Amino acid sequence: MSKWQMRWDGYASWQRLGGAVLFSLVLVATVVIGSRTLTFSDRYQSATVALRAQFAVADARDFRPEAEDFVFDPNVVSKDDLLRLGLSARQANSFLKFRGKRTNAFRKPNDLRKLYALDDALKDRLVGLARVENVKNTYVRSRSLSGVQSFRFAPNAVTITELERLGLRPYQAKAWITYRTKVPGGIATARQLNKLRFLDPALKSRLLALADFPELPPPSLAAEFPFDPNTISLDSLQLLGFPEYQAKGLLHYRAGRPITFRKPEDLRRVKSLDSILVELALPLIDIAPPPPGSALPIRIGTAPTVYTRAPLPALASVDLNAADTTLLKTLPGIGSYRARRLIRYRDVLGGFYDLEQAATTRGIPDSTWQTILPYLALGPIYRQLSVNRATVEELRRHPNINSKLANTVVRFREKHGAFRSPEDLRQIRSLNDYTLAKIVPYLSFE
Repeated sequence: MSKWQMRWDGYASWQRLGGAVLFSLVLVATVVIGSRTLTFSDRYQSATVALRAQFAVADARDFRPEAEDFVFDPNVVSKDDLLRLGLSARQANSFLKFRGKRTNAFRKPNDLRKLYALDDALKDRLVGLARVENVKNTYVRSRSLSGVQSFRFAPNAVTITELERLGLRPYQAKAWITYRTKVPGGIATARQLNKLRFLDPALKSRLLALADFPELPPPSLAAEFPFDPNTISLDSLQLLGFPEYQAKGLLHYRAGRPITFRKPEDLRRVKSLDSILVELALPLIDIAPPPPGSALPIRIGTAPTVYTRAPLPALASVDLNAADTTLLKTLPGIGSYRARRLIRYRDVLGGFYDLEQAATTRGIPDSTWQTILPYLALGPIYRQLSVNRATVEELRRHPNINSKLANTVVRFREKHGAFRSPEDLRQIRSLNDYTLAKIVPYLSFE
């Protein structure tokens, strides 16, 4: 008999029974705990495998190749190039969303710092690589020429489809056709094309280089015969070569009076007539003497007034920003009315910054403008607005600045400080390049 059996037999029966029960409980607990431990281990292992798979998918999605350094234009850079520069797909999408369809979203490399999706280190690297195309001394909105074609075209025969191929937007192409059909003669000269205000200056310059304008013969009368401007009919005026609307203007000017013109030079007062055609028609005028007993002004004790025109000025000698009405009336085709219109428009603006700007003066026909253009010169603008001191009321009085823009400029100045140069005005997002080009010559940044 072993010593363990002797010890076991030495216990009482209830002690042996309790020991057997305790041993059974310990055995059962060991088995249960072991099975649970195995199950938790299996679950932990499964969760670990799942997390590793998710991390692998995320790593594959956010994988970035080694960043490259190359010069790029942020206004035209593609998504693939952004990825090559080291941006993630999310950052590249944010970059393109910020740029949108604008071709001038970034006017300088530092504008890249506006992208909150990029970290500071990446911004610093991109700013050093970015090159934004700038055109000196111009404030025009340039449109991307991607997909735009360049070919010679006739302004009065080009179609809407061809205009869109040339770079015009659909609404601009339709406006072109509408303008061409309403204006007599269509778009026959470079000046007429330059007057299309729905085109930005950059596009106008490109179209002027591509347009084939018809060679216009020098102005001449269609027929030559003596006539009396007091009695000539509408049909006869048209036979001379005056368009119908000009001939109707002459009849309206006469207003049924028996005697309106007493000497040939009086025909120059009719503003609706082409001044060049008038000069050609003056030698043909034969005014009939007034009938006996007609009521004419009688001059007593004075000699008849002889009207003589001052000699023409020298070429490029009339400063349009300094000339008075007397000097302007020495120009061919310019009388008191047209001289006053030019000076009134000039005074409202504060001076002309470009001769073509003066060509838009109401009451100055295109033929008259082409005649006087060789005699004109342009001095400096004589009145400017201080953009850093002018009030809203002072700014809004200028024809090129509306109330909304005046309020925006003043609020921006109060919030961000004084404007130091025209470039500072570009920070106002509501101020486009076309408007900026019209107001910058009239602003002082002192």
